[in-house]
Amino acid sequence: MSNYQVTARKWRPQDFSQLVGQEHVTTALTNAVNSGKIPHAYLFSGPRGVGKTSSARILSKLLNCVHSPNICGECPACLEIASGQSLDVREIDGASNRGIDQIREIRDNVIYAPMNLKYKIYIIDEVHMLTKEASNALLKVLEEPPSHMIFMLATTEANKVLPTIRSRCQHYLLKRIPLDILIDRLSFILQNENINFEREAVEEIAVAGDGSMRDSQTILDQVILYSKDNLTMQSVREVLGIPETSYFETIVSAVASQDIVAILEQVQKYLMEAGDGVSFAENLAKFLRKGLLIKKLPQNHPLLELSEDKYNALSVLFADLEEDDILTLLNLSLELSETLRHEKSERFWIESTMFKMLDYKNRVSLSELRQEIFKLLGRNTQNNNPGIQHNAPNAARPPQPANTQQQQQAQQQAQQQTPRASSFGDKWDAHKKTMGQRPAERPVERQPAQSAQPDIAKPIERQQERPAERSQEKPAAPAEKPERLTDAITNLFEA
Repeated sequence: MSNYQVTARKWRPQDFSQLVGQEHVTTALTNAVNSGKIPHAYLFSGPRGVGKTSSARILSKLLNCVHSPNICGECPACLEIASGQSLDVREIDGASNRGIDQIREIRDNVIYAPMNLKYKIYIIDEVHMLTKEASNALLKVLEEPPSHMIFMLATTEANKVLPTIRSRCQHYLLKRIPLDILIDRLSFILQNENINFEREAVEEIAVAGDGSMRDSQTILDQVILYSKDNLTMQSVREVLGIPETSYFETIVSAVASQDIVAILEQVQKYLMEAGDGVSFAENLAKFLRKGLLIKKLPQNHPLLELSEDKYNALSVLFADLEEDDILTLLNLSLELSETLRHEKSERFWIESTMFKMLDYKNRVSLSELRQEIFKLLGRNTQNNNPGIQHNAPNAARPPQPANTQQQQQAQQQAQQQTPRASSFGDKWDAHKKTMGQRPAERPVERQPAQSAQPDIAKPIERQQERPAERSQEKPAAPAEKPERLTDAITNLFEA
């Protein structure tokens, strides 16, 4: 039977000094224990692999160690808690023990005093997985537990925990571990394990860990087994499938120098050696994102996650490109990535995008085009109406020539002398066109009365004649359609 342990278990923090990157939590918990102000419930939340359960275990040892408020790591309490064999410190998985029956069992056991330790502690991991009924059953126990009872809850999704449970706990939010701290911790582990490594390879592993210590240590184990205790950048790239940045460095440099041959050669090389078209577009977009951030952020900013040497090298590479140029290339890469998910001819789409990238200086964004159209519209309006100031409504009108003022006065006098047609007359004329002549103008034929009984057939005949008369009338001419937007813009540019 092998005694091998993975790095995440072998190098698990045993005290708060080894819990790196969470100083805001370790300091608060240490001060609480030193002052004796110990709450009855804790809630640890944060991303995976940042030390939530480790914080609960370390706090359990800190409260029950013989040398409390210190951790000796040698007393029976420390050894039992570290090995998970203590009867007074129980760790429960909320995902597999999520029912109300398990919570009732906890509620029935909290009244009993601890067997060997000072405090009886329940560590419930993934507490957000409890059912609604189980969470409600836990409320009363959390509100008024016995003095010897402490609850420690851990979750990756604190928003799914009932607000009534969160309000009964001291909530500690653990954050992602910064890149430089991950690199230092992994380097420390490799040095103690007597494994040769390249600094650049450790940095790549830390970036792949994405702020999680456990994920970084798991990747480290995988690369060590592949590289046979010789950690190199090449082995990391082969294990993780990460393409070399030299592909994209050459492409960016060739775009700046307008060398299409070099670009197509790098595309061919990438597709033959590194991956498919989708991964090419995604990795190119990530590389351009770094270039855009380098233009804005200093080297030590946490968003960059770059070493000093890498930062300087990329700064030189992107020196010839402006921020707007890099943003244009980034948008083209994102469009390519989205297109390749639905299209099959990836070589055609990649090469066409590369040709578009060569013309990055002449590409105009939609927002810039809209701004230019608005400027032209405003300029054309001011030319046609020199007395109107759209941007300055309270500004004085510019002086007008004498002949222009005389023309306006003549037009106003002509409008006053011209009789204005009444709206009623206009409506009546339209009614005549559609309905025929007015009833007063229509001749009425009087016929002698032949009988006392009314002739019912004649009104019916008149009603049948009217539609025939209407059908002979010419339909009114349709109103002119408004000018299309494209014609308006064309006329605007011609003006």
